[in-house]
Amino acid sequence: MKQCATMATMSEYIQQTEANDGIRFSWNVWPASRLDAAQLIVPVSCLYTPMKERADFPPVMYDPVVCSRCRAILNPFCQVDLRTKAWVCCMCACRNTFPPQYAGMTEQNLPAELMPQFTTLEYTITLLLDQESPPESKLVIVGKRRKPETSTGWSLRSAELHTNIFIPAFFQKAPVTPMIFLYVMDTCLEEAEFSNLKSAIQQSIATLPPSTLVGLITFGRMVHIHRLNSGPIAKSWVFKGTKDYTGAQIQVGLSD
Repeated sequence: MKQCATMATMSEYIQQTEANDGIRFSWNVWPASRLDAAQLIVPVSCLYTPMKERADFPPVMYDPVVCSRCRAILNPFCQVDLRTKAWVCCMCACRNTFPPQYAGMTEQNLPAELMPQFTTLEYTITLLLDQESPPESKLVIVGKRRKPETSTGWSLRSAELHTNIFIPAFFQKAPVTPMIFLYVMDTCLEEAEFSNLKSAIQQSIATLPPSTLVGLITFGRMVHIHRLNSGPIAKSWVFKGTKDYTGAQIQVGLSD
């Protein structure tokens, strides 16, 4: 009975994690050795749902705290020393100091980004106007806009910014690129299921910003990587489902 109760608890934990973070792993434990890893038929991987909606997100109206070395964002998995107001990055083990606004933080009064139930969190940041930017400038940041009628409150999961926008230095570390969505479809479905899948993808595409880049891969006995801008004639790259390809071979195949 004790073992069954433990398994039920682990199952509930996994389901809760999937609901909170929109992520599902092929395996819920890591291989114990290299031999176990080599014998895995299905590799350790995950499916992630971007921009997953949650009704219980607290309003976080400030910029995220980032690691001084690797730029990872403060999260519940980081070690926190409340006495010295410091934290250790869970990605690179670098020790960081909290900003002055965290001085009043206590064990009973933690910010949302350190609460275990918010392993996924949505920040709203303030963007400042830059008078030197050209008026026709346009920038895209992944996500959704909280208040369309204003130009100051924006979510990290958010939208399109128009004219005279200055991005803080943290966001200038990497070049700004449009969102990219790659749809991967299993064609070995019943006709009704396949019809529902196509309808769901069409609805999903209809909600994407105009600047979004979209790709399509279908797989059955063969894997088809579709060329969506080929005009009236449908074109695709075809790979055998029974053959193993290296990354270099796939790259050469797609260059044709």
